[in-house]
Amino acid sequence: MPPKKRKQHFVPQHLQKNFAIDDKRKRVRIYLLKSKRFIETPIRDNLQSSYFYGKSEKVETIFSDEIESPVSSTIDEMIKNPKKFMRKNKILDEETLRYFYTLRNRSLAISIILDEITDQIMQQWEDSTNPDNDNSQNALLKEFQETMVETHELRGLGALVEPIGESRDDIYNGKYMLVKSEKILYLSDKANTSVFPLSPYVLLILGNMVDTVKELFRNVQNHL
Repeated sequence: MPPKKRKQHFVPQHLQKNFAIDDKRKRVRIYLLKSKRFIETPIRDNLQSSYFYGKSEKVETIFSDEIESPVSSTIDEMIKNPKKFMRKNKILDEETLRYFYTLRNRSLAISIILDEITDQIMQQWEDSTNPDNDNSQNALLKEFQETMVETHELRGLGALVEPIGESRDDIYNGKYMLVKSEKILYLSDKANTSVFPLSPYVLLILGNMVDTVKELFRNVQNHL
C-alpha cells in the first residue's frame, strides 16, 4: 500500500499559510530566484517534493508531530505582536530554535547541494574500473539510489541531527530579533540560513546575524 503523504513540504504548510493571498488561506505568491519572477500557486503544491523525506513517512511524521505542531502557536505570537513577544521572551527556547534549524536544513537549497554530492559519488562509482569491486559497487549503487535518489530518506533524517560545536553555539545561543517591515515580504523558493520571513510583514533573524543587522540599522540611522 503506497504512503498517504506523497507531497512532502520542505517549508511547512502552516508557515506558508501566513502568506496566503486568498480568504481560505490555500494559495500563495512566491518569488522564483532562478527566473526572477513571481507565481501564484496552491500551498499544497508549493515548496514540496514527492517523498522528499522518504516513503516510510517516519521523518514526515516526526516533523509534523514533534517539531512543527509545538512551535506553531509561538510563531503565531511572534507575528501577532513582535515587540510584545520580544519583551516577554528575552531569548528563544531550544524547541523553537530547533524548529528553525530543521527548517533551514531541509530547504530546497540544501537539497540541491545534496543532489550534487549524490551525483559526484555515483559518478565515481560508475568510473571505477577495478573488477574486484564490481559486486560491492553495484550493491552500493543500488542502495544509494534507493535511499537518496528515490526516497530521500537520509536527507530527511539528516535535518533532524542536532548541531554540534560552533554550529550549536550559533544556533542555540537564543539570540534573535523580530523586524516588522513596511514592505511586503514574499516566500522564496530557497531558504536563507539565518533570516526567516514569518509573514508578509514580519521577519525573524537568528544567531550572529542579529549583530550584523543591528549594526546595519545603526549605520542607516547615523546617515539620516
